[in-house]
Amino acid sequence: MNSTDAKPKRKRKPKPYSEWTKESYDKFRDYQVQYYKEHYRTFAIKLSKDKDGEVVEYLENLDNISGFVRDAVKKQIAKDKRKKQKESKQ
Repeated sequence: MNSTDAKPKRKRKPKPYSEWTKESYDKFRDYQVQYYKEHYRTFAIKLSKDKDGEVVEYLENLDNISGFVRDAVKKQIAKDKRKKQKESKQ
């Protein structure tokens, strides 16, 4: 094996969280908080077990509620676009 065939060296494995200093943890946490603020949004809803019992039960039995909501919203967006296109043709 010549030098051009050599595998690149692996990066050093990060320290486990238990070995982090307070400063390095704080720096990482600040970065993480800022990243989430810039790239993510959280939406919360409250449903009444009495009024929305059927919906609550359905959602509780899903494996991936976020994926379900995401797909439902994307389908509605596509439906709205088709409706808008139809209206603009008339």
